[in-house]
Amino acid sequence: SAAVVGGREGVVNLGSGRSTSVLEVARLLSELLGTDSSLIEIEAPVDLTQEPGFAAVDITRARDWFGFSPTALPDGLARWLEQGVA
Repeated sequence: SAAVVGGREGVVNLGSGRSTSVLEVARLLSELLGTDSSLIEIEAPVDLTQEPGFAAVDITRARDWFGFSPTALPDGLARWLEQGVA
């Protein structure tokens, strides 16, 4: 509700506040699901001229404007799995 009635304008990003690789997410999910992480296959990037990945989204406005406090990725993934999404 604060986002609607607060009178602020601009983009607000939500996230953990830190950059996370897809490999890290895959390993966390493997651990949470109790599967063999050695089954995760890693392929070389197709385009080696670009920097891999991207920076974490800036969650400063969400924190400052709305008191947003991110959930740690492992905790968020565990909650997601507990809800039967997987």
